[in-house]
Amino acid sequence: MKKFIALLLILCFSFSNEGKTQVIEKSAKHQKIENTRLAYQLIKYGYQKENALSMISAIDILLKQNINDLYPETKGLNQIEKETKNYDYLKNILDYARYKAKNNINILTLIDQYDKELFKMKATRGAIGGARVGNHTVLAKGSNFFWVVFKENELAEVSVIGNGMNVLDLFIYDDKNNLVHKDIKRQTECYLNWYPKEKKAYKIKIKNNGSSKINYSVITN
Repeated sequence: MKKFIALLLILCFSFSNEGKTQVIEKSAKHQKIENTRLAYQLIKYGYQKENALSMISAIDILLKQNINDLYPETKGLNQIEKETKNYDYLKNILDYARYKAKNNINILTLIDQYDKELFKMKATRGAIGGARVGNHTVLAKGSNFFWVVFKENELAEVSVIGNGMNVLDLFIYDDKNNLVHKDIKRQTECYLNWYPKEKKAYKIKIKNNGSSKINYSVITN
């Protein structure tokens, strides 16, 4: 079992350097969103490689981050095909890991343990200040919108991780619909950070420039 846990740590470490070229002022980044982004990179890798170990590593990280659900705006809802709460999303990942683990007793034992911990998440809200995550679908040529309140003079971060080869753009607007920041590199991931001049709600826009729908996770601190 010790050897198995060591493999988990090695796998997490191997992902810790991914996406660093997109990071602005990395030394100031919030550790919770960094860890949460790492977890969702592991999930993406797990699906691509059908790797149960990667999935379990992600669940372990996310359970420690006390993540809250990030819901899309309800007024003028645009192109959201289906909402998936964090509990349901992570439960599906564990079930997938269980299927891929087959008869590996060590992995199956860990999955059972995390399944119990995950159930607690269903009944309790995440801690205040925990990263917020939304797992959604944006249709072809569509856009999704979210409102998040960020604090004055504190680092605000928004990260989007999609499936496959994505053509996503990320925009941030203030409450007067003025553009604050944008990431239009159309890469696999989008990432933005900035220091709000005052505490208020900001609108997050995620745009799909592709010809097919995209499943994605949006993460904020």
